[in-house]
Amino acid sequence: MPREVYSEILNTYLEIPDKPRVVSLAPSITDSIAVLGRWDLLVGISIYCKVPDDLPEKPRVGSYLKVLYRRLNELNPDLILLTTGAQRGVMEELSSKGYKIYPIPLPTSIYGILENLYIIGNILDAIENALNKINSYISLLHDIKGEQLGTVYYEVDLGEPITVGAPSYINSSLYHIGLVNIFSSYMKPYFKPDFNVVKSGDPDFIIYEMSKAREVSLDRLIEIFHDRGWDGLKAVKEGRIIILPQDSLAHYGPTHFNILREVRDMILSYIK
Repeated sequence: MPREVYSEILNTYLEIPDKPRVVSLAPSITDSIAVLGRWDLLVGISIYCKVPDDLPEKPRVGSYLKVLYRRLNELNPDLILLTTGAQRGVMEELSSKGYKIYPIPLPTSIYGILENLYIIGNILDAIENALNKINSYISLLHDIKGEQLGTVYYEVDLGEPITVGAPSYINSSLYHIGLVNIFSSYMKPYFKPDFNVVKSGDPDFIIYEMSKAREVSLDRLIEIFHDRGWDGLKAVKEGRIIILPQDSLAHYGPTHFNILREVRDMILSYIK
């Protein structure tokens, strides 16, 4: 039996059929669907979505910002899930072509990731699963919350160096595990850092998240930092540098919490 689900972003109710054919265009949403146990509803995903090892592959219907409409039409989806933020243009394009979409908000804090899991659970008629998973993640967050461990500079390679300020979920995630972002007073979520500010901030730790197209070794990263004049940073001199693969802390699906626990364990290993 069809259900009506309200979208705050669209300010309207959407009719969702029983067992809808769903396309996800965002890795965070695909991650949530897998965690909720509704993988059977997925008929298509983006090229950037990760498929858990124990679940079957799904057809790829485009990237984060570009849809392959021939493939999408072949799948005949009842509903397309995507995010706000960078995908707003795709959202408007799909809507103008008559597709039924449900945009999921980009989280601004670690708690927004939990909220989005609940939203997706509601869309897919999996509220009980969502609540159970949220409770388990709250327990995980309780376990990894600790006293302040030091200051941190976080950088993600998005074709150029990008860091985060207060309105980013990454900033609140770092704070939760005891790390104070040296750019936490900045009111922009994502921006290109001023290298001199990093130098004056002299962080205790550096977390560097690679891009898929440009993986780097620790030796190469230290060379990059040398070129920026960062040889004197505490984190560089003491070797307190953590290199993460692509889509680690930058990922805002529920597996973000598992990655956060791993990062805290790595930080603690430097301190002990």
